[in-house]
Amino acid sequence: MVVTIQQLQLFDQAQHWLYFPPMKKNLKNRRSALGLSQAKFANLVQERCGETFSQQAYQKLEANPEAKSSFMHIILALFDELEGNVLTDQGDISKEPPTTLQPHNLESDFIQVPVYDVQLAAGNGTHVDHDNIVESLPISRKYLSDSGISADSATIVKVRGESMEHTLCDGDVVLVNTGISKPVSGKIFAFDFDGDLRVKRFIKRLDGSWRIVSDNEDKNIYADETLSAHNVEQLRLIGQVVTIVERKL
Repeated sequence: MVVTIQQLQLFDQAQHWLYFPPMKKNLKNRRSALGLSQAKFANLVQERCGETFSQQAYQKLEANPEAKSSFMHIILALFDELEGNVLTDQGDISKEPPTTLQPHNLESDFIQVPVYDVQLAAGNGTHVDHDNIVESLPISRKYLSDSGISADSATIVKVRGESMEHTLCDGDVVLVNTGISKPVSGKIFAFDFDGDLRVKRFIKRLDGSWRIVSDNEDKNIYADETLSAHNVEQLRLIGQVVTIVERKL
């Protein structure tokens, strides 16, 4: 099973849809005030979101105000829009709601981030012979914006090796922010060391030097390294590893 970042983001968004004020969720009264049947309103929801949404699914939400649904934010937004559009100058509510609603363009919420045919070694380094783009994966625009990552700075690569376990595991696909060119203490960075691509945690010491840390606790195999401030400046930082995009469970 592969868990993608899109699924995690949709799950995270769903958590924010679980609670709405009781007045907002008085679905039956709001629908009745608009003069709509359950079937008609369910059809409008389906037109809005571009996904299948049945009368039975809406009926369950109306019957149980505490029910959880990923459609709830669309339903409430649709009610707000319909109630705003059908008010006349006298403040009366028309019985004829708008019949055409444009479905939300979900593709506009995501950016296709390139996946490069390179591997970051969570070990002693993997030599890079090529860095062709092999595919792209959709990443939420909001996630990138909230993380301070520009679309041009987002890159996806794969991790190989066990030195960063259990933070990063062999086979993880990670998002890298290439817009960060200097190390930040405590963060994980991908870098090029004499033609080898590596991924480690950078810890700045009081004397200005840096400890290059493997998160794996077996230090007999994965010993930490120390670099002077000058040597760290000579490293070619590829970018900061921001999050795991895919992980095989």
